[in-house]
Amino acid sequence: MTRMSSASASELDSESPVSTSPPGSISIGNGPLGAPPSGKINWPKYWPLPVAGMIYLGHLRYRRSVPRRLPALTSMSLRELYATNVCLVLTALEVERLKVHMIQDKDLLTIDIAALRLRDMWHVHRDLYKTLPSFQNPRARDIYFSFCARENPDLLHELRWHYNHMWSDTPSWNFSMLKLHPVVIDLGYLEEKKLPHCDIDICITHLANTSAIGYKTFWIASAIPFGKLLYGVTPLAMLARWAGPRILRLTLNGIQRALVYTTASLAAAQSYQHFAYPTTLEDKHGVAEMLRLNFPGLDREVEDASRELSEGMVIVWPGPD
Repeated sequence: MTRMSSASASELDSESPVSTSPPGSISIGNGPLGAPPSGKINWPKYWPLPVAGMIYLGHLRYRRSVPRRLPALTSMSLRELYATNVCLVLTALEVERLKVHMIQDKDLLTIDIAALRLRDMWHVHRDLYKTLPSFQNPRARDIYFSFCARENPDLLHELRWHYNHMWSDTPSWNFSMLKLHPVVIDLGYLEEKKLPHCDIDICITHLANTSAIGYKTFWIASAIPFGKLLYGVTPLAMLARWAGPRILRLTLNGIQRALVYTTASLAAAQSYQHFAYPTTLEDKHGVAEMLRLNFPGLDREVEDASRELSEGMVIVWPGPD
């Protein structure tokens, strides 16, 4: 298996037109951050629940006293709309909590900075890489799947593996695997099992998932196509509810409802997956050390990013840890 992995990486490397030297700087988004994780339930962070409940009751009372004159934006009930938005807000708060945890954990921050650096490298020649036949070959990823299947031989782990790998395509995964080839293969991380095979797979996959995200779409890239469809369908559905035949109204209502749930679910899932996935590493310190060996100067970038982000941290909910 190891020989196959090495051969696959060598085959990709022979067609790689880009040097492994990294760009000079990394840009990291900043924003309001939450409290660090702890074993206790931080009830104040669930403030959207009572707030949404009060707004919902007020909205319901208003709608009963002032009937709607224009067609509704969607066919969804107020209960569905508010429940969906509360779920999105709670997910966003959990993502912010994970961001703080990442900033305060040097190993996790190192892994994410390396992923951002690799994203810069991937986007320079992404279109060229996607045309190379060797970058379309899923053999290397299948080999790592077999490694992980031996370490965790259960159906639930297999489903989680496919879920975490759905956010990137084969070329970006192969690119990430190739860039880690000098340490994974040459320094014996794979053959001598200096790290669990699943940890190496999680690392490569996190780098690939981050590389697959565009600079302007951040962590909701997968939801954007469905969001665009939703914007296009909404006026047609409104018109159908106002003056269209029943069959057209029901069809467009169903399509619009499906797009709302799909857009919201993908946006929440992808942002949460990005920050939660590295926390599943069994040996995060070993993975961070492997990345430091692979990317010269990474420690300095991590220190600069940690200082910059820590200075901008804002606690968005009160209460004890």
